[in-house]
Amino acid sequence: MSIDDAVPTVADLRAEIARQMIPKYVIAGLARVHPETLGKMLQERKPMPPATVLRIVAALKAHVKSNEMHEVRESSGVAL
Repeated sequence: MSIDDAVPTVADLRAEIARQMIPKYVIAGLARVHPETLGKMLQERKPMPPATVLRIVAALKAHVKSNEMHEVRESSGVAL
C-alpha cells in the first residue's frame, strides 16, 4: 500500500506502520490518539473512526517527510 492511495483499511495502516518501522507511540502522537487506543484500533479490537484513519495517514506522510529532510541534512553535513 502506498499512503497516497484511496482510504486505507486498518490492515493497510498496520502494514505500512510495520513496513516503515515506526513505533506506534510516534504515530499516535502525530495522529493525536492515545497509544493504547491506537494499538487496540490497529489490532481491530476497537473500531477506527474515519477521521482517525485520515489523521494516521497524515501522520505517516509527515513522518516520511521529516525523515527525508533529516537524511538530507545528514548527507549535507548540516548540524541541527
